[in-house]
Amino acid sequence: YTVGRGNVSNMWSVSATDINLNLEMHSIFRTFPDAPGMFAVNSVVVLPMASAQIMPAGLTLGMFNALSIYIEISAGVSPSGFVQVESPQGFDFGNPCNISELEDELYRWGGGGAYALLDRLPRPLGCEGLTWPAGAEEHTIARIQLDRPLVPGSRIGFGLRARNPDVFYLEQQVHWAVQTESNTGEVVERSRGLVAQVSSETLTNVSHAWGLFAEFMDPMKSVSVNYQAYWEIETRMEAYRVPRFRFGEFQPYLLANRATYVTIMPIQFPYELFCTFRLTAPLGYAWESTMPLAEDFFDRQPQGATELFPGDFPSVEHGVYARWDTPLLFRSYDYSGRKMKYGLKLGIRLPWWPQTANVFYMELGFSESVLSTGTDGQRPLAATIDGPTQIRVIRGADVDYLTGLVGENQVIRVVVGTATLLLPGEGLLFRAGEGSAFLECACPGAEYLVGIACESRRAKLTDELLIELVVTGTLLPGEHVFSLSCKNPDAIISYVMNWTVGSYDDPTGFPQVSTIDTEATVQGFSVKYSMSAFVRWPGSAASLFDPRPSRRCGTILAFSLNPRNTSVAASSARLRAPVGTTFAIDCLDDLIIDASLVFGAGVPPNRSFDELPPVYTCRGYEHRAYLTWQVPLEIGPLYSFRVLSTNPEVQPPEHVWTLEVDDQASVVIAAAPVQRFADVSLAVSVDSLRLPGSLIGSGGSNRLRISFTPTLDAQTISIHAPDGYSFGSSVETSACTGLRLQGKALPQTTGLYLVVPRLLSCSTSQNIIDISLDILHGYSYTLELDVLTPSKDTLPH
Repeated sequence: YTVGRGNVSNMWSVSATDINLNLEMHSIFRTFPDAPGMFAVNSVVVLPMASAQIMPAGLTLGMFNALSIYIEISAGVSPSGFVQVESPQGFDFGNPCNISELEDELYRWGGGGAYALLDRLPRPLGCEGLTWPAGAEEHTIARIQLDRPLVPGSRIGFGLRARNPDVFYLEQQVHWAVQTESNTGEVVERSRGLVAQVSSETLTNVSHAWGLFAEFMDPMKSVSVNYQAYWEIETRMEAYRVPRFRFGEFQPYLLANRATYVTIMPIQFPYELFCTFRLTAPLGYAWESTMPLAEDFFDRQPQGATELFPGDFPSVEHGVYARWDTPLLFRSYDYSGRKMKYGLKLGIRLPWWPQTANVFYMELGFSESVLSTGTDGQRPLAATIDGPTQIRVIRGADVDYLTGLVGENQVIRVVVGTATLLLPGEGLLFRAGEGSAFLECACPGAEYLVGIACESRRAKLTDELLIELVVTGTLLPGEHVFSLSCKNPDAIISYVMNWTVGSYDDPTGFPQVSTIDTEATVQGFSVKYSMSAFVRWPGSAASLFDPRPSRRCGTILAFSLNPRNTSVAASSARLRAPVGTTFAIDCLDDLIIDASLVFGAGVPPNRSFDELPPVYTCRGYEHRAYLTWQVPLEIGPLYSFRVLSTNPEVQPPEHVWTLEVDDQASVVIAAAPVQRFADVSLAVSVDSLRLPGSLIGSGGSNRLRISFTPTLDAQTISIHAPDGYSFGSSVETSACTGLRLQGKALPQTTGLYLVVPRLLSCSTSQNIIDISLDILHGYSYTLELDVLTPSKDTLPH
């Protein structure tokens, strides 16, 4: 029996099944388009996802659930790829499905700082809810298409809304899955094991899964309770009481190398329960299970509890689960009708920071698979409890340098977020790391050292640069910024100098010090040689150039590279704008590289340059943008591009741009001055309401004095007063009559000491006055004019 090439049944396929991945795939062999009879190689290859977790916020039947989803990307996915989330039958994502971001402080490019753990979904284009299998009503698949690539090594966190099922079976929780797909729909990575659980390990036993419960312990919800007081049966309305977690210390285990304890109280329920009990800690925490230390922490009746906790020391699994697998009896009232209060104390290891949402779960009846309520209920109750927010660690640490150019003088801003009040003698210590023996940095200026003494010195033996900041008064917890004047080494340092930032009991005694807040290791910089050129070209309205404060502004930059010392497979860059500038977190659309558009649509370039190759990713963090390409940039061409960002509100002291590409760094170039008046003050001669019948220039008018220092030459001044004020409305009775303006030269200005600009024109319209005259930068001006203050009837509301 033979089958010809033209026979439609002559179709080969391959099937692959992986139990651990919970995956079954069926793929048809593809043929070469130019040779239909010749089969191309087609292999079904799916990588196991390094980490995937799905955590709930709602734990009861039928409610809408805000799921938090965390995945770790090992294999990159090009733009227009997909992330797909699959749920068990009964859950419903809807169509379109609803995705969201998590709390801002969890994200690397957000409130969590540059070194937080999570990235956002790279620009989701939409979320489609799909049904499976055929005929199903619920949308159990959420398919999210992404406009940007998934970068290997990134850890993604996002929210997804789902409606919980009306019927729940714990065994089905194994069917949760997450996968990434290419833009053609081919699976790249897929989760393995049990995704609906907290442990960092790959688990398959469904008893470790989170599940749904009959009721959620909502403190705003009351239930009707029958109880017996002596020989009488009484009824009362009672609210749920969610226990509080009180931690003994807040030192992370990584630093202290010892556990602390947490007291959990009150554990109270509105009715009697007999069920299994589990406490689940967020990923990163670990219940202490090392004996005899764990038993020393364990207390079944801590102070404040009226009853002995009904269970012995729990079984601790995978660090995060404290389980009582034998059912425990929790009574609600004693024979006299008094409410019974249980408590518990356990040892726990604190993380540097939780790796997922900082939420604990308390689950009663967790091992059962059927939901029912009441005294004999299975899976009767669950609660979520927030973890501590004051873990003693340095948060948001940042070493913000101007440039890594060899031998260059620069400013390094060190940002430190402390958690603990620092007392006299305690303080901060910055260690500049390996390679800093030739980095020179002076202490911050006096404006940064209020109540702080500083010394810049070298560590013995290693010559590592140390900046000691000793508190002479008190230093409150919070974010602190210190600006160091530094000189880069005169030799190339190819590796990154990582800084260590921490608070200590006596910084001057390093290395014999005791840590107060756990130190943070922060990426510093390597020392690079100079690129061939880096310039800023003038912009125009067509290029969206707008140097006013807090405005979106287009900046045209150009650069050229020297020959490299080492080859690179793909180029990357760090673009730094003045402090206070803001780049979009996803800044790819804010980069204009088309040569015909760099200077603005319809504006031909007035300079010769080469078009920059397509940028693959652009991530903005405050005033820095990080760019990547898929190819190495060429040596020699003068590349130009335009970047959009938001201007600072106030011009910073170091108002400059710098650029680093691969192993090369630029010189510092000046940014366009922020067009903001400096030293502005305003005063009227008399703080009183306008008298009836008052006119400009009469005895009832007021005299207004405005002082200001412009940042550039100008030809027009426009003053808008609040409603109720008046500059008059005609030449005879307007503030244009009697107007005086005088400029005084600033210390650095050469030329005339005093200037009196010539008035070209002036017009008024009630509370607005427009004045045309020549204003020069480099002078501080005082303007005096008449104004009518509001009357009793025209007071602004």
